Amino acid sequence: MEPWEHLLYGYCDCVDRASLDEFGQLFTDDAVMDYGFGRVFSGRENIVGLLRARLGNYRATSHHLSNIVLLDSTSTTIRTRSTIYAWHELMDGTQAEVWGRYSNVLSHTKKGWKIAEHVVRAAGSKGFAIPEGLPSPFQPFERTFL
Repeated sequence: MEPWEHLLYGYCDCVDRASLDEFGQLFTDDAVMDYGFGRVFSGRENIVGLLRARLGNYRATSHHLSNIVLLDSTSTTIRTRSTIYAWHELMDGTQAEVWGRYSNVLSHTKKGWKIAEHVVRAAGSKGFAIPEGLPSPFQPFERTFL
């Protein structure tokens, strides 16, 4: 497994363990996280704050990453797409699931590979509340038909 692949799996591991300090170290200082529908968070501290707020809604999570596709690479930048299934147990004991896709831009830094851009899109979900003013909890990813 390549070091940059460990970074992608590490993202899921840190979220499931609620390890905010480790989670923050996965990102560049100026990283961007895009949750869709215009919900974009810039900077490592804002991204960690987003995770802190989201994890406050859950007793437990379990993220399963697969189908990692290397889209493009140079010596300093890698673009990937991967598939995610994520299970969540909310504080009231109900469960929520999402099936989707992560798109990432990874940057090679003096400290190794870091996430510079993380985009979350979904094929579907169930059990999540729909945020006010949005059509669904997650922005769908674009599908291309031949």
